[in-house]
Amino acid sequence: ALRAAFRGGGLAADVFSQAGVAFAVLLVVAAGLFMATPVAMSFGGLFDDTGQFEGGHAGVLPQAATVLMLAAAYPVGALAVGALALASRAGDVLPRWHRWVGYACASVMPVAFFFFPILALPIWSVATAVALWRTPPSPE
Repeated sequence: ALRAAFRGGGLAADVFSQAGVAFAVLLVVAAGLFMATPVAMSFGGLFDDTGQFEGGHAGVLPQAATVLMLAAAYPVGALAVGALALASRAGDVLPRWHRWVGYACASVMPVAFFFFPILALPIWSVATAVALWRTPPSPE
């Protein structure tokens, strides 16, 4: 259904695809940083090798992951969500209410270091799933 919205191409479609890939990559890197310390502690505990965590350095990687996610990934994700809302406007594939949810999500995601805006992306994802589920398939 989204391919039909992007048939005309255009800047919004290009921004959506490239920002979407960058957002996914940044989230995967942040997830790796979040998991590095607990996994290393688990494996180090298996062999009684916990010396690498002496001195209080165990919390650095999860903090770096949080900064990466909130300062880099969420603004790029906001760009992707906003570009999808603009691109879907041209094709009339997604309903108008979905565009407004996308605009709202894209406007609050850059300030995701507050608690509520972090919830904007899951809410938008559920709205996108509902909109795509209710949209009839386009003939290709």
